[in-house]
Amino acid sequence: MSIVKIEAPVSAQDDNDDTINLLEYWQVLRDRRWVVIGVAAAITLLALAVTLLMTPIYRASSTLQIERDTMKIMDVEGLTPTESPMDRDFYQTQYELLHSRSLARRVVQDLHLEKAPLFAKTLAAVDASLEGKQATPSMKRDAHERALVDETLDAVTIEPIRNSRLVRVNFDSPDPVLSSRIANAWSDAFIASNLERRFDASSYARKYLEERLAQLKGRLEDSEKALVAFATEEQIVSVGEDKPSLSAQNLSELNAQLAQAQSARIRAEADWNQARAGDGLGMPQVVQSPLIQKLRESRSLLAAQYQEQLRTFKADYPDMRRLAGQIAETDQQIAAEVRHIRESVRSEYEAARAQESLLEGRLTGLKNDVLDLQGRSIRYNILRREAETNRQLYDGLLQRYKEIGVVGNVG
Repeated sequence: MSIVKIEAPVSAQDDNDDTINLLEYWQVLRDRRWVVIGVAAAITLLALAVTLLMTPIYRASSTLQIERDTMKIMDVEGLTPTESPMDRDFYQTQYELLHSRSLARRVVQDLHLEKAPLFAKTLAAVDASLEGKQATPSMKRDAHERALVDETLDAVTIEPIRNSRLVRVNFDSPDPVLSSRIANAWSDAFIASNLERRFDASSYARKYLEERLAQLKGRLEDSEKALVAFATEEQIVSVGEDKPSLSAQNLSELNAQLAQAQSARIRAEADWNQARAGDGLGMPQVVQSPLIQKLRESRSLLAAQYQEQLRTFKADYPDMRRLAGQIAETDQQIAAEVRHIRESVRSEYEAARAQESLLEGRLTGLKNDVLDLQGRSIRYNILRREAETNRQLYDGLLQRYKEIGVVGNVG
């Protein structure tokens, strides 16, 4: 005989068993309200007691403005610091320096925090740890300083202000006055340490430049002495930089004089060729001579008079012979004057040719002197360039040394 099992249908209430019923919770809280109120009151009283028993902590803050570079007082191009893509690294470095042990040690030493009552327990604990270790006063002092540095670093927080170059230095301690002193001293020590680093860099640069200047000064003196000694030995006279030597200047001047002498000789030679051809009466000097012109006019008058009287008298007549003698004498005077002018032209030609020959000889000698001087000047130019280079290096370092001195005084 088979058994048939009949199951009841699942109700909607069973389908919602996992649904939160707020009414049930409220009933539970209402039934146990005194327990809940008692626990809340106990927790509140405990928190109040703990808060009242806790030592109050005071926070003092000081604000710093950090610039990547100080104002460039010595730079005429600008007085404001320029931004750099490396600013993020720079400011992060400054924040790390603000929270460094060296800065904390400086604050501890400046404020003599070993005398502050706030750190008495810390120092007592250090002394207790050193008992039985035969610690010297120096070891004890170092241990105190390390403990104070550690405690001050734990109480200091560096808080950069977003989107600005400002940073807050916070110091937390139960003593509000000491907190304020340490926060301000922390900022002062940071500023002083930055200035000292810049001053130390400037001092090191000045010391380095002083040593280099002394070396370059000696080298400059040696190079200039070598230059003067070589110039004296080789008889090299310098008339200035980028200027030719005396021999080269004389050669240039002599070359110009030779060109003029050649032109004068050519003109004189042309005049002489004209003078020695024919009777010379067509020479410009003869044509322009007042004496010859006067003699030629006198001869023309005598010749005209002779021809006129020849119609009346014969040639052997005394007056006719006298006129003929005067004409002949005038011809002789003209011929003598022409010879004199011709000799003068010849003398000028020979003088011009002699002048040209003399200048050519002198020019050849000067060429040899210039070529010899160029050969001897190779060593001279090397020594001169070395002296000039040393002088430029010395002047540049001296100028830089003076600038660093001025910048150091400004800082």
